[in-house]
Amino acid sequence: DAENAALDNLERAIEYEQKAVELAGARPKYGIGIIIGKNGGQIKVVDLLPDAPAYNSELASGDIIEAIDGVSTKDISLGDVVRRIVGPKGTAVTLTVRHAGADTTEDVTLAREKALSSFPSEDARRAAVSV
Repeated sequence: DAENAALDNLERAIEYEQKAVELAGARPKYGIGIIIGKNGGQIKVVDLLPDAPAYNSELASGDIIEAIDGVSTKDISLGDVVRRIVGPKGTAVTLTVRHAGADTTEDVTLAREKALSSFPSEDARRAAVSV
């Protein structure tokens, strides 16, 4: 059906991009170990990956990411969010989050330590994005 065809095309595009990065000799990217999704224009933390910086932080499933390094996430794509969160190993990223049910925000600064290639990919691609 159309949904499966779209997923197949997405998987081929991701494989092509990964191969292009390998051929270009680009350095691997690192994230903080969260799975994110977009809901009503907001970027939401869907899950935290074990053994990753986010897992032992103040972040929780259901948190809304309001900004990344001071840049608002309002109306930006998941791809842009991923590009802002991932980076070289050991560098810091600051997420401004609103915890579920809270009216105020909190800044959470984490080191990028989780290699993107070590994230679960198949299920995550279908529902959300790992960073």
